[in-house]
Amino acid sequence: LGLPQIPKYSVVRIGNKGVDNDDVLGFAKYGIRVFFLSSNRKTSLADDEVRAFEDARIIEWSLLPAVKAEDLWIVDGQFPSSTPEKELAEKYLAEADALGDINYQQYKIVHAPFDSDIVVEAGAGTGKTETMSESLVFLLATSREVLEDEGRMAPSDLRLDEIVLVTFTREASREMRSRIALTLNLRLRVCPLCVLPALAWLMQLSNTEVNTIHSYAKSIAKSGAGVLGFSPGFRVAKQTMRFRELLLDSLSEHLAYLFAKYPDEEVPPVHKWRSHLEAVWNALDNNGLDVMAEIKKGRASKIDWGSATKGTFDGDVAQTVQTVIEDLGTRFSRECLNNQFLPTSKLVPVALEALKSQKEPPVRAPKYVFIDEFQDTDGEQMDLLLAAKEKLNARLFVVGDTKQGIYRFRGAEGSAFTELDTRIKQRKLKSPLIFRLNRNFRSGQELLDSLHPYFKAWGEKDLLDYQDKNRLKHNVKRTKSSKRLITQVVGYQDEANRAAKTVAQWRKKNPEASIAVLCRRNWTA
Repeated sequence: LGLPQIPKYSVVRIGNKGVDNDDVLGFAKYGIRVFFLSSNRKTSLADDEVRAFEDARIIEWSLLPAVKAEDLWIVDGQFPSSTPEKELAEKYLAEADALGDINYQQYKIVHAPFDSDIVVEAGAGTGKTETMSESLVFLLATSREVLEDEGRMAPSDLRLDEIVLVTFTREASREMRSRIALTLNLRLRVCPLCVLPALAWLMQLSNTEVNTIHSYAKSIAKSGAGVLGFSPGFRVAKQTMRFRELLLDSLSEHLAYLFAKYPDEEVPPVHKWRSHLEAVWNALDNNGLDVMAEIKKGRASKIDWGSATKGTFDGDVAQTVQTVIEDLGTRFSRECLNNQFLPTSKLVPVALEALKSQKEPPVRAPKYVFIDEFQDTDGEQMDLLLAAKEKLNARLFVVGDTKQGIYRFRGAEGSAFTELDTRIKQRKLKSPLIFRLNRNFRSGQELLDSLHPYFKAWGEKDLLDYQDKNRLKHNVKRTKSSKRLITQVVGYQDEANRAAKTVAQWRKKNPEASIAVLCRRNWTA
């Protein structure tokens, strides 16, 4: 067929000149993805066979009459070296994308250079999980570690268990593992002559780390935290009752002093002190301000406690809060070391310290770290991921959507992508390649267009990192009709009655359908 090289993952064919459609589509039987831009859709393959390949996204076929006389091949993302041919190929792929036939943005992400860091801003319903899964298959099929052996080059295959995938909930990690398995199984089931070692990759999947950020931090800490005094067998536990015992021990002498010094003042009772001190502790903890100095070799966070007039009731209360929190930090960190346990919130800082404090950390080094839901990453977690890149020589593949960030209450960055860019520049690291997935596969044009003004207004007020380039577009081929978003200000009882009436109408029309009612608070349900 005149291909420039043997394909390992995908082929793009632009034009019908000199080739038979069946020959181009035939690559799909070998598990090779086919992106076909042709002037006709004639084929001797059965309709259900073609549909199966298209449903599995192994074939993406676009009808473009203008490409009839073209003769362009792109193998594994390697565009023609000739500038005119490359520009022509990009033009036709953009046209196919506009028709909803070929997801060109996803193609560019999946085929990105394997030696680059990748950042993907992916809106809701844009297929980010599929994009990550296909990126994994592309890397597994095409990347090579170049080795020198007496002057000759020897290829070394990348293994799936040399890749770490980080998510932010256990449910998301299960979904990610399931999606990778599905992607590999589709190659085995739909492609009768599959040349990809998908079965071997499936076997490696059981040993692949697909975990939450805290589980990944735990694996690093267990391997490398010996330098901080923790054995590989340390436990992860909240130790709430022991924490409160230490808190009350530290508070007691100060509280006795306040009661004695200010008999006429209304000194809060013990239970209110405990509640307030726990709230202060959690607020510091959630925002990455570490007061457990012993764990980090005496380097506690510098905290501005504010100022209050010394010698007054208010001043002494404020000083008591500061003194008790700092003392509790020392006591609780010693408790952790002596009894070999860590609270969940300390896994990330301990893992980070384990990487930073050793020139060559004794940690299993992944070749790639994929991070899903990156918008929920806080500063300390970001530092851990960048430390993995620097210390373990891992490549990063980052995916997220600022609009879906829900963890600011515990220190997540308002715009994690902006913050990542800042931290990369501070470390003088090579800038990542940045992509966007904007085609929404779930919603129609009317709904998406009605949401855009809200996002734009919030972006203009710096409430959301949103610009016109982030606008979602509907998939002209696959999304059904939709209705505009309607907002109303109503009373709770009115809203409950209206929702109940709507659900009753839906149930009558669709007795077997599942219906979800979303509430902001549990009690409103």
